[in-house]
Amino acid sequence: MPNKGYKQTEEHRINISKAKKGFTPWMKGKHHTKEARRKISESHKGKSTWLKGLTKKTDERIRKISESLKGHIISKKTRKKIGESLKGKNSPKYGKPLSEEIRRKIGNANKGKKNGMYGKLHTKEARKKIGDGNRGKYVSQETRKGMRKRRLHQVFPVRDTSIEVKMQNILIEKDIIFEKHKPIFGQPDIFIKPNICIFCDGDYWHNLDRGKKRDKIVNKVLKEKGYTILRFWEHQINNNINDCIREIILLSTSKSN
Repeated sequence: MPNKGYKQTEEHRINISKAKKGFTPWMKGKHHTKEARRKISESHKGKSTWLKGLTKKTDERIRKISESLKGHIISKKTRKKIGESLKGKNSPKYGKPLSEEIRRKIGNANKGKKNGMYGKLHTKEARKKIGDGNRGKYVSQETRKGMRKRRLHQVFPVRDTSIEVKMQNILIEKDIIFEKHKPIFGQPDIFIKPNICIFCDGDYWHNLDRGKKRDKIVNKVLKEKGYTILRFWEHQINNNINDCIREIILLSTSKSN
């Protein structure tokens, strides 16, 4: 070999390294003219040029890549990048004006999203104002009737309370047939035919002003509809449940006769 035994200088090795990276010493400090840059740009037009995080591909190239990746698992992050780079470009309607119907649907789907409060929670005071402002505006009489009817079948609370369960167990032992949470106004805890409504009232909640007011309204409405009402307090059921049952039996017997 002609260069056998020849040792390269440090400068020579640096020049070779730079040349391999696309840098030539004779170009050091020099720049392409504007015309040269334009020609280079035109010569590269249409070629697949890989840039960091962005790829310019033709439809054929995309199809080939798609086929080659079939069966492979692509990470969620990669799918997101591909989706963002190709968003809408492969659609047959890309670049075409949207119809009035489609624009309306998109508008309905995005309604309110540009509002500064979208996704944020209103304060209690704001909710009260919104409720007062919208009261009776958008709900028809027919819709309200349906809402009231469905509400009658909802049980509040969902589970029977401990005093309700105690009362139910004793009535079962006495072979008294009853119905739980009958869907009539006030939703009695226990209902015995023909018209006996029994309520098991907790000592705390039903002693509050709000509870007393509601119980008074329920009693009035049910009496006007021809129902007989029995209300037992929590302490009565816990301490003297037999007295409560005796009163129920006497009333149900008189009703049946």
